[in-house]
Amino acid sequence: MDFEESSSWAGRWRLTKADGFVEWLSARGLSLDEAEAEVDALEKHTTLNISLADDVVSFMWISAVRWKLRKVKQVREYLLDGTTPLVENVRGQLISTWASIEGSTLVHRVDGFLGAETHLRDVSDGRLVQQMSLDVPTGAASDSCTLIWRRV
Repeated sequence: MDFEESSSWAGRWRLTKADGFVEWLSARGLSLDEAEAEVDALEKHTTLNISLADDVVSFMWISAVRWKLRKVKQVREYLLDGTTPLVENVRGQLISTWASIEGSTLVHRVDGFLGAETHLRDVSDGRLVQQMSLDVPTGAASDSCTLIWRRV
C-alpha cells in the first residue's frame, strides 16, 4: 500500500488544546490529579513525532522529565493494515489497537477500558486534530475528547 500521499499528519507536534481529555483519562482509571498532570506534561513538556515508513506508522513521544536533565522516549508502532493489533498491558489490562488510513485520516480502532473506541487524526488548518470517542456512547462527558496539536 502507498500511504505517503495521505500522511499530512506525519511530522513533529506539540499539544495546544485538550478538550475533555481530563475526563477521558479519569474514566479510564486515572485520578483527577493524575489526569491533570498528564495533560500538563503533554502541553508543556512533550513532543509527538509521527512518521510513516513501509506501511508502519510510528509514534514517538519525547518528554522532558521535570527537575532533571533527561528525556523519556516512548515509541509505539502500528502496521497500517487494519487487522494486525498492537497489544499492550495498560495498568493491568490488555488493550488492542488496530491502525489504518481512510482517505487522509489516520484511524486507530481500540479495544479499550470502556469498550470499543475510534481515534481519528487529520490535519485541518495546519493543526493536527485528534478526536477520540467511544463507538457506543453512554452520554457521559468522558465519551469523547479532542486534542489539537501544532506543528513544530
